[in-house]
This record gives sequence, C-alpha cells and structure tokens, in this order.
Amino acid sequence: MTEINSLIELVARLPKVTIRENGTEWLNLCTLGKAISVNKVDIASMGFPKLRNLLEAYPDTFELYIDNSKKVPVVYVRLIDKKDITSSRVNRKPTSTGNSDIKNRGFLPLEDWAYLLNINEILSKLASMTNENWSFDNNLPPYPSHPILWSYLRYTFCRIQYQKKIVYSADSNLAAFNTGLYNEHYDDIIALFKRNDPGFKSEWIFLDFVIAGQGKGKVINKAFSSEIERATYTDNPADVVYDIRCGKPILDMDHIIKRVYRMPVNFLQQIVPDIAVPDSDTEKTAYFDQVRDKILSDQFIYQRFAGAINYAMDLAMKRIRCDHRNAIPMYYPKTNQMSFLIPLCLTSDSVVDIALVVSKTATGKYEGSTILTLDWAYTDARLVGRPGMDWLSANHISGGNSPLI
Repeated sequence: MTEINSLIELVARLPKVTIRENGTEWLNLCTLGKAISVNKVDIASMGFPKLRNLLEAYPDTFELYIDNSKKVPVVYVRLIDKKDITSSRVNRKPTSTGNSDIKNRGFLPLEDWAYLLNINEILSKLASMTNENWSFDNNLPPYPSHPILWSYLRYTFCRIQYQKKIVYSADSNLAAFNTGLYNEHYDDIIALFKRNDPGFKSEWIFLDFVIAGQGKGKVINKAFSSEIERATYTDNPADVVYDIRCGKPILDMDHIIKRVYRMPVNFLQQIVPDIAVPDSDTEKTAYFDQVRDKILSDQFIYQRFAGAINYAMDLAMKRIRCDHRNAIPMYYPKTNQMSFLIPLCLTSDSVVDIALVVSKTATGKYEGSTILTLDWAYTDARLVGRPGMDWLSANHISGGNSPLI
C-alpha cells in the first residue's frame, strides 16, 4: 500500500466531529498528525514538509476547513466522496495562505475562471520567462511549484477583475490579461485563453503566456483592439513611501500577542522561559496557546513582551529614517488599501524575524495592525512589486515558517 493510501485509510478510521453549518466527518489536523506519528506513515517520503501541504495537493481526495473563530485557527480535514465528482476535468486547487477570501469578495479565482491544465507546468513556464526567484530557500512541496508566483498570479487576476482589465476578442473566442510581469527585454507577459467547450465548469481554457508580436503572441494585435493593461494598486505615489513625519505607528499589542504563533520560538522562550517547547510540531498549537495566555494574564510578562516589541519598533524606525525603502509597500485586497511591511528584529538587532503590517488611519496616523512571518510578508509584498531590500528577499527566506500544520 502506498503512503497516500495509508493516509486515506487513517483519515477514514479516525473518530470525526460535526461542525455546525459545515457538516459532518471532520477530523482535527492535530489529531491526524499524532496518528501519523504513531502509525509511522512517512509523509516526508512524499516530498511535503508539512501535512497540510500534502493534503492541499490532493483537492479531489481531501477537503480542508479552517476555523478562524479561535484565537489560534484550527484546521480540519475530511475525505471527499468520490460520488460527488461529476467531471474528470476538475482542476487541482491548492489552498494558499491568505487567498481563501477571493470568492468572498465577489471574484472568481483564476483556477475557477479558466481550466489551467497542469498548474506546475504553467508556473514553471512563467517563472522561466521572468528570470526571478519564485520559491523560498527550502524544500518546498512539488505542488504547486513556485508558490510565490502562484499567489501572485491569483491575486493579480483578482485585481484585474476588480479593475475590469480582462480583454476579449471581437468574436469572444479569446481572452487575455496582463500578468504585470516582463521578460529580460522588459516586454509585458500576457496570459492568453480560449473559450472552453459548452457544459464545462470553467468558461475559459489557458493557452499560453505570450509576448505581443512574437510567436503565439502575434494573435494579440490581430484579435484584441483594446490595450492589455497591467493591474494598478494606487493612484497616489505617497501611498508607497512611509511618511516619517507621522512618527512611530501605534501598536495593537493585544492583537499581536494573539498571533504569537507567528513569532520565533527562541524569542518567546526569552519572554516566557518557564513553558517548555514541545519537540513535535503537532503539539506546537498548545504551546502557543499557553504562551499567549501567560502573556495576557501576567502583567510583568506583558510589559516584558511589549517592551521587546517597542524596542524592535524603535530600531525599525531608525532603519526607515536612514532608507525609506525599509518600509515595503503592500496591497491588502480585503480593505482595498495600501499598507507597509516594517522589519522587526526580536532575537538580534541584525536579524529581521517578522514583519509588522502598518496602515494609515483616517486621521493620517499610522497603526500597526498585525504581524506576518517573512514568507507571508514577501508573498504579500510581491503583488505590488519586487521588494528591493535584503531584509525581505526570497533568496534568504525559508517558506512554511508558520508553526501551524
């Protein structure tokens, strides 16, 4: 029996729970992780660093649900009934961190709007045209390849829909959008699609990434009368430069504390040394719960934590005063707002550990709203542009930093 079949069998026989409004047969991912360890199912041999990555790579077999109502999100999985799969032409849909709300904003995810054939091949083709690193410096799962690029492409398409920049041929048989990326000659890379056959889920089928006037891209000038424009995220240049005159942002400290699971463990050990760090990743959720509750309940520890964050914030402001590019602009689709990513050094003045998300309020002051691991921060920042500072570089970041499975 293969490892994937062993995993399916394990999910099938473990006790399940019912989630109101989401049905039955759900299995807590932590419970599954412990069972995998006991039953010695070799997930690593399948090329996935985390259990969740593996489950996301088999969307026709496993369904995931994330309960965000908890202080620390809880992930559940259940098997998909094969009887419910009515077409063999079903896209594989990996769930990317931060992308789950595209449908909630009234837009179709790219993989629903168009049939993408082999997503790995599509991403590899686009990555080769850009001469840019689209993966983090670690052993990533084989699906999807180039995870930064996958997130970039999906969110760019979301913005393209919002700005109504998808263009269609006169006969409505072709569609295209500007990826916002370019080749070594700075030519725009265009995503080209043809209309799907009637009766299929997706209205369009991906054809290729092309350069206008070259190869398959010769059809661009013949079929499309409208210019294929890039997505834009602000009309105000001031939105991409941190205004140092506004001073240090006000921090939502309690919100940050509730997200200690995004912080390095060695920093948390300095703040709460009496809570032992578990050896197993499956027990990390309970560890972060204890750390969070300890910080919130003990005034002395709370002040120690807040002092460390404020010191890191003061250091970050010095960096920004020396070079404004240290505050890296990002676009937040949920609020349709530009924000900044600020580097926070928690374990050493020379090492950036996490990024603080800072937004401007209606009064013109800055507010620090949440923190992100560096892989999440880079992925979010890349939507607007390639970060130009070493503290946020794909070449120096390991993906999958989130301690959640």
